[in-house]
Amino acid sequence: MALDSKAAFKERALKIGISEADLNALALGGTSNFSQLAFCCAYQPGAQSDDALFDRLESILGTKPSGADASCYRRMFFECHAMALKDLQSRLERSDASEVKDLAPCREGATT
Repeated sequence: MALDSKAAFKERALKIGISEADLNALALGGTSNFSQLAFCCAYQPGAQSDDALFDRLESILGTKPSGADASCYRRMFFECHAMALKDLQSRLERSDASEVKDLAPCREGATT
């Protein structure tokens, strides 16, 4: 799993609808991959309030995302959190007899 891939994170965020400018601000604020976003605050998907997530985003971006932007961030955070949980599950269930999984290659010119 590419939890620490900056290139995969950027590609997915752009596809979801997060702007390049916001991604640059996130990177400057220390959030540039899936695992960093998944654990950037105390919020967990399904919690009663996502204030912790949006307070953290406001501290990085300078403004609280709203409307369509907020939905993009909720989706990105949910996916990051799900990936982190799946990674943890696979580590816990891995044994010496486990099948080795090949990672998808990065796109040409992409960096991690």
